[in-house]
Amino acid sequence: MRKKKISEDDIDYISNNLMPLIENLVHQQSDEHKAEKMEKDLEMMKPLLSDRTFKILQLLGFNFKRAIGEPLTELVDNYITSQIPLNDEISIENRNLAERKTIEFYKILQDKEAYERLKEVNSRLFTNEQS
Repeated sequence: MRKKKISEDDIDYISNNLMPLIENLVHQQSDEHKAEKMEKDLEMMKPLLSDRTFKILQLLGFNFKRAIGEPLTELVDNYITSQIPLNDEISIENRNLAERKTIEFYKILQDKEAYERLKEVNSRLFTNEQS
Protein backbone atom coordinates (compact mmCIF):
# COMPACT_ATOMS: atom_id res chain seq x y z
CA MET A 1 0.00 0.00 0.00
CA ARG A 2 1.38 3.37 -1.08
CA LYS A 3 1.43 6.11 1.51
CA LYS A 4 0.04 9.46 0.35
CA LYS A 5 1.78 12.41 1.92
CA ILE A 6 -0.11 15.65 2.44
CA SER A 7 2.12 18.68 1.84
CA GLU A 8 2.80 21.29 4.55
CA ASP A 9 0.84 23.86 2.53
CA ASP A 10 -2.14 21.52 2.25
CA ILE A 11 -2.04 20.76 5.97
CA ASP A 12 -1.95 24.48 6.79
CA TYR A 13 -4.75 25.21 4.35
CA ILE A 14 -6.99 22.43 5.69
CA SER A 15 -6.44 23.24 9.35
CA ASN A 16 -6.95 26.99 8.81
CA ASN A 17 -9.98 26.83 6.53
CA LEU A 18 -11.93 23.65 7.18
CA MET A 19 -12.98 24.32 10.77
CA PRO A 20 -14.37 27.83 10.11
CA LEU A 21 -16.29 26.43 7.15
CA ILE A 22 -17.78 23.60 9.22
CA GLU A 23 -18.55 25.98 12.11
CA ASN A 24 -20.40 28.25 9.69
CA LEU A 25 -22.50 25.31 8.48
CA VAL A 26 -23.32 24.34 12.07
CA HIS A 27 -24.49 27.87 12.88
CA GLN A 28 -26.85 27.76 9.90
CA GLN A 29 -28.64 24.72 11.32
CA SER A 30 -32.22 25.74 12.12
CA ASP A 31 -32.90 22.88 14.55
CA GLU A 32 -31.42 24.04 17.87
CA HIS A 33 -31.07 20.50 19.27
CA LYS A 34 -29.20 19.32 16.16
CA ALA A 35 -27.01 22.42 16.20
CA GLU A 36 -25.98 21.78 19.81
CA LYS A 37 -25.10 18.16 19.04
CA MET A 38 -23.17 19.21 15.95
CA GLU A 39 -21.24 21.81 17.99
CA LYS A 40 -20.26 19.13 20.53
CA ASP A 41 -19.15 16.80 17.73
CA LEU A 42 -17.22 19.64 16.15
CA GLU A 43 -15.38 20.38 19.40
CA MET A 44 -14.30 16.73 19.45
CA MET A 45 -13.04 16.96 15.87
CA LYS A 46 -11.05 20.20 16.26
CA PRO A 47 -7.94 18.52 17.72
CA LEU A 48 -7.99 16.00 14.86
CA LEU A 49 -7.78 18.80 12.31
CA SER A 50 -4.82 20.65 13.84
CA ASP A 51 -1.47 20.95 12.03
CA ARG A 52 0.29 18.93 14.68
CA THR A 53 -2.21 16.06 14.63
CA PHE A 54 -2.12 15.94 10.83
CA LYS A 55 1.66 15.58 10.86
CA ILE A 56 1.73 12.94 13.60
CA LEU A 57 -1.03 10.85 12.06
CA GLN A 58 0.55 11.11 8.63
CA LEU A 59 3.86 9.82 10.02
CA LEU A 60 1.97 6.86 11.49
CA GLY A 61 0.45 6.04 8.09
CA PHE A 62 -3.04 7.35 8.80
CA ASN A 63 -5.25 7.36 5.69
CA PHE A 64 -6.99 10.76 5.83
CA LYS A 65 -8.95 10.16 2.65
CA ARG A 66 -10.48 6.94 3.93
CA ALA A 67 -10.98 8.09 7.54
CA ILE A 68 -12.18 11.66 6.98
CA GLY A 69 -12.71 12.32 3.29
CA GLU A 70 -14.95 9.35 2.51
CA PRO A 71 -17.23 9.72 5.58
CA LEU A 72 -17.44 13.47 5.00
CA THR A 73 -18.42 12.84 1.39
CA GLU A 74 -21.09 10.41 2.56
CA LEU A 75 -22.32 12.86 5.21
CA VAL A 76 -22.71 15.66 2.66
CA ASP A 77 -24.37 13.27 0.22
CA ASN A 78 -26.85 12.16 2.88
CA TYR A 79 -27.58 15.76 3.86
CA ILE A 80 -28.25 16.82 0.27
CA THR A 81 -30.36 13.73 -0.37
CA SER A 82 -32.39 14.34 2.80
CA GLN A 83 -33.34 17.79 1.51
CA ILE A 84 -35.02 16.32 -1.58
CA PRO A 85 -38.65 15.49 -0.87
CA LEU A 86 -39.64 11.96 -1.68
CA ASN A 87 -42.39 11.43 -4.23
CA ASP A 88 -44.57 9.91 -1.51
CA GLU A 89 -44.06 12.98 0.67
CA ILE A 90 -45.01 15.28 -2.21
CA SER A 91 -48.04 13.16 -2.97
CA ILE A 92 -49.17 13.17 0.67
CA GLU A 93 -48.66 16.95 0.90
CA ASN A 94 -50.67 17.50 -2.29
CA ARG A 95 -53.51 15.34 -0.96
CA ASN A 96 -53.47 17.25 2.33
CA LEU A 97 -53.66 20.55 0.48
CA ALA A 98 -56.55 19.28 -1.66
CA GLU A 99 -58.39 18.17 1.48
CA ARG A 100 -57.86 21.56 3.12
CA LYS A 101 -59.16 23.26 -0.02
CA THR A 102 -62.28 21.09 0.05
CA ILE A 103 -62.87 21.81 3.74
CA GLU A 104 -62.55 25.55 3.15
CA PHE A 105 -64.95 25.32 0.19
CA TYR A 106 -67.55 23.58 2.39
CA LYS A 107 -67.09 26.27 5.03
CA ILE A 108 -67.92 28.89 2.37
CA LEU A 109 -71.02 26.96 1.35
CA GLN A 110 -72.22 26.98 4.98
CA ASP A 111 -71.75 30.76 5.33
CA LYS A 112 -74.38 32.64 3.28
CA GLU A 113 -72.36 35.90 3.06
CA ALA A 114 -69.18 34.07 2.07
CA TYR A 115 -71.13 32.08 -0.53
CA GLU A 116 -72.56 35.29 -2.04
CA ARG A 117 -69.05 36.79 -2.22
CA LEU A 118 -67.78 33.65 -3.93
CA LYS A 119 -70.58 33.80 -6.50
CA GLU A 120 -69.77 37.46 -7.16
CA VAL A 121 -66.05 36.77 -7.62
CA ASN A 122 -66.77 33.81 -9.90
CA SER A 123 -69.18 35.83 -12.02
CA ARG A 124 -66.57 38.60 -12.41
CA LEU A 125 -63.93 36.07 -13.37
CA PHE A 126 -66.26 34.39 -15.84
CA THR A 127 -67.27 37.78 -17.34
CA ASN A 128 -63.62 38.85 -17.69
CA GLU A 129 -62.68 35.57 -19.36
CA GLN A 130 -65.47 36.02 -21.92
CA SER A 131 -64.20 39.51 -22.93
